[in-house]
Amino acid sequence: MQVELRQALTRAVAATLDTAFLTGTDVGQPEGILNAPGLKGVARNAAGDVKYVDLAAVYAAVHPAFAARATWYINPTVLPKLLNMIDASSRLIWVASGADAAPTTIFGRPVVYSDRLPTLGSKGDVLIVADDSYAVGMLQNITIDVTTAAQWTKDLISLRCVVLADGQLSWDKVYTAPDAATYSTAVALNA
Repeated sequence: MQVELRQALTRAVAATLDTAFLTGTDVGQPEGILNAPGLKGVARNAAGDVKYVDLAAVYAAVHPAFAARATWYINPTVLPKLLNMIDASSRLIWVASGADAAPTTIFGRPVVYSDRLPTLGSKGDVLIVADDSYAVGMLQNITIDVTTAAQWTKDLISLRCVVLADGQLSWDKVYTAPDAATYSTAVALNA
């Protein structure tokens, strides 16, 4: 039983850290990518929608030096839009039939579907981040303590988890190139 509880607690901690690293406010928690001053937002083509032009605009806003090592993070509520996305000839872009897999890359970059991001139509439902542009610091390993002392007369165990972690985007502002175009290592589709 303790093994299962430790595994469940470990998964819960991982999910909490994922949420903090993506959406944290930097007040008693890490600075999440979506709240970082270095995040570049890109205007959405149509409210509540994700179109091919939106994906292209988000990808184009990643600094060219980081584009080859970026990963897409997409809320699963966006998946139906991706699966039904068509080109100018009305052909499906990523999935040819129901037997094909959902898109695992967009513009050659890997896709991670995460329910920790805002839902379709919200800022950050589509996000691309250079793999090495978010710094995570952990002061120690995650510790999990188990005791029966507090509730031993009731056949209960107590678990405690200690995590000392912080994170922030490595760029503290959006970069303006000599031609006045703006780029970042993290780019989100705005609401």
